[in-house]
Amino acid sequence: MYNYETLKELTVEELKDMCKDLGLRGYSKLNEDDIIEKLLSSGKLEAKEEIKETNDLNFEALRTIKTKSKGDVKGKFTLTKEQFEKDIGIQKAIKFGYVVKL
Repeated sequence: MYNYETLKELTVEELKDMCKDLGLRGYSKLNEDDIIEKLLSSGKLEAKEEIKETNDLNFEALRTIKTKSKGDVKGKFTLTKEQFEKDIGIQKAIKFGYVVKL
């Protein structure tokens, strides 16, 4: 569940991405604590939490890649949305075409 402590563990960039995903406005020039307050007061985090718990993401690595979440992977693998959001390596591998989302 999202609360101040769990959000404080995220980077400012990750917090801003959450704001964007939730359709919030006016967060780009806020400091970390103000962004967290905006997220917590939006009432939209509960819906994001439900999606995170129920929606696993399926991928296929076309070549062996090193990931933060799973270590070395090749072939089909599954991540939670939270793992995917935190794993910049997988996001980059998708951009380069080494990993495809199924």
